Amino acid sequence: MKNVLKTSILALTALILMFSCSQENDLTPKEAENELLEIITDNLTTVANGLRAASQTFNNTDFVAELSKQNLENRYHANSGAVSSYSQAFLNVKNQKLRKTEEN
Repeated sequence: MKNVLKTSILALTALILMFSCSQENDLTPKEAENELLEIITDNLTTVANGLRAASQTFNNTDFVAELSKQNLENRYHANSGAVSSYSQAFLNVKNQKLRKTEEN
C-alpha cells in the first residue's frame, strides 16, 4: 500500500512539475513551491474523499488513478498534456509491477 501511494504521489508530482515548467512562469521559487504544495494537497484530498465516499482504500490502485485523473481533468481540462502524461506514467508503473510479478 505504501508503494502504491508513494508511486502515485511521485508520478503526480513529476508530471505537475513537468507541466508547470513547460509554461512561462514569473513566480519566485517560494511561490512556485507553495503552488505545487497546494496542487498536491488538493489532489490528495480529492483522492482521499473519493476513496472514503466509495468505501475503498489505496489498495485499489485503478480507482486511485481514476480519481487522480479526474482531478487533473478538472484542473487542466480533459485533453491536456498533464492528463495524458499522468495516464501514461501510471500505465508504465502498472506494467513494471506486472513484469516484476511475472518474473517472481
